[in-house]
Amino acid sequence: MLFTKEIRKRYLGFDDFWLFLIGVPLIGFAIHHYHFEDTGLSEGVGAYLENYVRSLYFTSGYWLANCWMIIQLRIRLPDFKDTLKRIILQLVLSTVVVLVTSGILILLLKVGGFIVGTDLLRSGEDKGWFLAPLFISFFMLWVYETVYFYYQLQRSIMEKESVKRAHIQSQWEGLRNQVNPHFLFNSMNTLMNIIGTDQDLAKRFLVKLSKVYRYILESREDPLIPMKEELEFIYSYVFLQQERFKGNLKVQINIPKEWIDHYIVPLSLQVLFENAIKHNVISSRRPLQIDVSVSPDGSSLEIRNNLQRKSQVIHSTKVGLENLQKRYELLTGRNIEVLETGAFFSVSIPLIPAHKIVPHEDIAH
Repeated sequence: MLFTKEIRKRYLGFDDFWLFLIGVPLIGFAIHHYHFEDTGLSEGVGAYLENYVRSLYFTSGYWLANCWMIIQLRIRLPDFKDTLKRIILQLVLSTVVVLVTSGILILLLKVGGFIVGTDLLRSGEDKGWFLAPLFISFFMLWVYETVYFYYQLQRSIMEKESVKRAHIQSQWEGLRNQVNPHFLFNSMNTLMNIIGTDQDLAKRFLVKLSKVYRYILESREDPLIPMKEELEFIYSYVFLQQERFKGNLKVQINIPKEWIDHYIVPLSLQVLFENAIKHNVISSRRPLQIDVSVSPDGSSLEIRNNLQRKSQVIHSTKVGLENLQKRYELLTGRNIEVLETGAFFSVSIPLIPAHKIVPHEDIAH
């Protein structure tokens, strides 16, 4: 009942409005009969209802106070790995919540009774109140933690499924980009041009072409891959494109050895190289320069090209870049960074150290 509906759903796992409306009267009824020897039945229905309302007052106060405490802890400790620590803290803090809330509720009744000129407290309401509120607190912790655990489990499953879908979509996009008629025609046309003049070069071209297809078709089962493997693929891809553009495509890849074993999403470089080639003029007068480098702190890989957009607008669905963004966000919690100036277009993708990919090893399986 505290905070907004969105916050409650996010940190409780559900909107507890109906649970509050149903739970408070039921627990209030149980506590009313358990805690007070005189429920008011001997004095009639009016007295009974009056005492029951007071029980609802206390129960609501304890419920809301504990709910506030639970949400605060989940804001600070939201993950699966924090579950045990969060539960222990909740059990300890429940005692404090009970003490503080009971004191406030009793004080409010006394002040209210002083104002209206009557005693709003009944015998036993300011004594021996500790066990009943603790029961309410522990009951709430059990209910809310059970629901939250189920909610986290479902969210984890959905995120893994989302990564799988993004992974499959990325495979399809990469495969489609490589086997589309334009790429195949351009590759075959380049091969035809060189096969009659330089058979050794033609053989190398065919070998590189087969490596490109093999990489896409055979080794894309993992959501993340060592950068050195992606670079082996991109060198073959760049070879094909450089033969096509006759030296007008210039690529500079500068990756220090200490970062070569970091991980990236498969086909990341292909997507970004493809975008650069697709949307920019490449000619002898205006060669396209693509540079690949690691940020000074080693946290990201930057792919930058000089910006010389084609005058004829090419329709772009932006699926490749958006898909890449989604996969990095789900796998690493980090975003890719896109920067466009008048002269350059650059994309920075996160680099993931090997020890940080362990939780995701089973995502694609």
